[in-house]
Amino acid sequence: RFELTPPVARGSCRLMGGGASASARKLQEERQKADDAAAEANDLRHKLSVISAQKESLQQQVESCMHKVQTLESEIARTAGAVSSRREGDEALALEQPLAEPSPAAAAVREKDGASPTDCGDVFTGHA
Repeated sequence: RFELTPPVARGSCRLMGGGASASARKLQEERQKADDAAAEANDLRHKLSVISAQKESLQQQVESCMHKVQTLESEIARTAGAVSSRREGDEALALEQPLAEPSPAAAAVREKDGASPTDCGDVFTGHA
């Protein structure tokens, strides 16, 4: 990279050559920095795409879980409603019906066993 110059300008030739060499080194360093930055940018782009894919997968999992939660909440509400309705129905039925008199068959069984119709015993077997 040195130019041949007349002997009078020899000193300037060395300066010029040294300057060119330093510039070439600096240019090479800048190229290396640019290459490193480009490699880092590519690495970061790859990481970003991986994270984006993970994020999308997690969002789908969250949506699936939320759907399951809504389904379970609906089932709980239906079950609670059915239990509540049944309780209300049982309570209403109990309030509407007066205390039942012993059936004639149960009274006959009790009398047969020697128990009075007012004894508290097992109405189905007739045993006191």
